[in-house]
Formats: sequence, C-alpha cells, structure tokens
Amino acid sequence: MATRQQLQQLFQFDLWSARKLTDTLLASSDFPEKAACFAFLSHIVNVQKHWFQRVVIIDLEPVDTWHEYEPGSLKRKARESAQLWIDLIGDHEVDLSAMISHRSSSGEERFLPIEEVCRHLIVHGQHHRAQVALMLGKGGVKAPKVDFNHFSQAEGVRRFYS
Repeated sequence: MATRQQLQQLFQFDLWSARKLTDTLLASSDFPEKAACFAFLSHIVNVQKHWFQRVVIIDLEPVDTWHEYEPGSLKRKARESAQLWIDLIGDHEVDLSAMISHRSSSGEERFLPIEEVCRHLIVHGQHHRAQVALMLGKGGVKAPKVDFNHFSQAEGVRRFYS
C-alpha cells in the first residue's frame, strides 16, 4: 500500500475511533470525567483543523484547540476534519514531502513534511483517546476497543483504498 493510501487509512481509523468513543459517551450515564472526555475528543478535531490551516495556508479565524463542541455535533465535526485530510492526501498534486513551517509554543521556528504532520495528528489523537478510555474506565463505563488492530479487523469496516 502506498504512503497516500496508508495515511488515508490512518485518518479513517482516527474517525472510526472518534465515532466509537463518542457513541459510548453519548450512551453512558454521567460520571465525573464525562465532560473532560468530550473536551479531549473536541481537542483532537481542533488540532487537526489547526494543522490543516497551516498546511494549506488558509487565512481563517485562528482555531482554538481547546474549543469544546456540543456532544451531539462531535461526530459530524470529526467527520468533516478527517475528510479534509483524506481529500488533501488524495490530491496527487500535493507533495507530501513538502516542508511546513510553524512556530512551536516556545516561538521556535520548526519544519515538518506534510506526511509527518499527518502521522503526528494520528499519534496525537490516539494519545488523547487513550486518556478518554482511561477516564471511561474510572467512571465505570466499559471503553470500546479503539486500537488499530480492532479497526482493521472490525466487521463492516472496509479498509480505505485496500
């Protein structure tokens, strides 16, 4: 599988995971960290949007990476964000090795190729989804299995460009 298809598949996995966790949260009773779980899932979407603006150099209103979406709109927001990346990656006129310049939180200028930005976003999302899974467990809610192995073997989930 080529790099483009691998990256698209990772964003498909990211979306699948976000949907499973959101569904679990929406169906669960209240527990102390429930709002924090939704906040982390919103953060994942917002960071993807933030980086997308950096990559395509869109001059829009800055993204607040900790803006919280209404729980009922989270799956739609996650789908919109994932689709932006899947479409960008699929555009063969986009050079995935092109370097993106950005400033770190300390103000240092850094450079990353687009394909590394993509990988960063997936790892970042998985990090926060693991935190959500931990909070679910502490809240007495059985967390869904949202690792890549379960995604790739899930019944009814097709691999993106297999």
